[in-house]
Amino acid sequence: MQRFAIYFSPAPETPLARAAAAWLGRDIRGKELQPLPVVSGLDPARLDRLLQSPRHYGFHATLKPPFVLKPGSCAEDLDKRLHTHAAGLSAFMLPQLKLALLGNFFCLVTQEPPALQKIAADLVRDFDDLRQPPTAMELEKRRAAGLSPNQEAMLQAWGYPYVLDEFRFHLTLTGPVTDPKERERVAEELERRFPAALLQGICFDALSLFREENARPLHCLARYPLAKGDSFLLATRYAGSREAG
Repeated sequence: MQRFAIYFSPAPETPLARAAAAWLGRDIRGKELQPLPVVSGLDPARLDRLLQSPRHYGFHATLKPPFVLKPGSCAEDLDKRLHTHAAGLSAFMLPQLKLALLGNFFCLVTQEPPALQKIAADLVRDFDDLRQPPTAMELEKRRAAGLSPNQEAMLQAWGYPYVLDEFRFHLTLTGPVTDPKERERVAEELERRFPAALLQGICFDALSLFREENARPLHCLARYPLAKGDSFLLATRYAGSREAG
């Protein structure tokens, strides 16, 4: 079985992507898992459980959640449409990312500009004709987390509860961390690995297509570059002039 997802993920060669790969023990381009880092004060088996979900999905921010292609659709259709869709969008610089707790898991978040919210909403809507509806078991799995009435409506309409007005841009770094002492230790480690300097000047410059095959870790099949918009070019020049100064 195959599932596809449309994500934002910084290019693997960027400092942020390299830091995330070292933390999660895998690069988004590969399917194989690498050894996890050693974190002082945290049992390796516990760290493995904390990172199990984010390392399976790869370092990303969800735009269109994982879906199975419906009968009659194929990966080539998805590829062609993503090329066209991405070419019609303009790249832009994300506001400063910051480490935060979303529920009980750690992630990187930012103040979402309208352009980002629109990109996510359009991808959910415009590619929905390729999506096979989820099974009853998949729906119940989502409901087990406890959904609001609006999230239930999103689940029924789009196969995922956290889209459109429930969408929140985030790059996941851990699974749930509920113990206060453990949470403090993980936060310290993440702050060390993802300092503020690493979380600025991040360009939203491409859409990434990920694929999951037979429940193996998702990996990036391709990145579809966005056009270089005026705001992106100006921000890039400004960043370059600051570095030169």
